[in-house]
Amino acid sequence: MRKILMTALAVIVALSAAPLSAQVAGTWMGEGKGVCSPPPFWPTDIPIYAWQKWTGEIPDSEDSFKGSWHDETGKFGHFSGKIIAESLTEVYCEGKWTWVYGPDTDPPQEYVMGPFKMWFHKEKLICHGEWSTSYSNEGGKMWGGMVD
Repeated sequence: MRKILMTALAVIVALSAAPLSAQVAGTWMGEGKGVCSPPPFWPTDIPIYAWQKWTGEIPDSEDSFKGSWHDETGKFGHFSGKIIAESLTEVYCEGKWTWVYGPDTDPPQEYVMGPFKMWFHKEKLICHGEWSTSYSNEGGKMWGGMVD
């Protein structure tokens, strides 16, 4: 009887934990703050307000986070990361972000600016993160929530 009770309890715990990991799949949107200069090859020092507005997607497989960002001056880029750790309350992602500096060329010219990290809170459906450039000590923070 005790063995059956323990097995039933294990099944209940496993089933109740399943929705927690499924909660992060979907569309996420947010904002960010911080500014950086363009890469060293760029001829002028125009400010890039990376991640000022962003939208990303976590697929049902919950193994990645991809999307795009833009700032109010018209600069934009993409990001792509892998979900590399998960706890009962959070999912952690690391990846790279880019700046599209030649959007009218075929193919568009895109530069990998640097790394980013993002933490997704499962229960509250909010996230926060940080970005930096690989060529300087500039960086910023971002935050957001699930929208779909």
